[in-house]
Amino acid sequence: MPRYEWFRITDIPLKSLLEGDSTVIRQSKTEGKNICLVRHKGKIFALNARCPHSGGPLSGGVVNENDQIVCPWHRFAFDLNTGNSDSGGYFVETYETKVENRSLWVKLKKKWFHFG
Repeated sequence: MPRYEWFRITDIPLKSLLEGDSTVIRQSKTEGKNICLVRHKGKIFALNARCPHSGGPLSGGVVNENDQIVCPWHRFAFDLNTGNSDSGGYFVETYETKVENRSLWVKLKKKWFHFG
């Protein structure tokens, strides 16, 4: 059974992520994942930073009127809440976020290594 842990995002100040903006964070504290952060309609969404279709950078995409982030490479669109796409059965992993004490936190599966 996967274990989850909250990770504080320290790469970017929360106030620098403006409405409509997206950015990618890369840090060991996020379990080695590249995560795209998007502020949309006053909420911060976190999802895998790469489009599963061809690996395009979702942080270079735009959010459409259907609350989807659109990959800049081939225009595959992914729901910010669920990660689901209407195109070809693709989806991106989404992550729960929270703001606490003026810091952004993302909930990720904890990596566990088995030796032996």
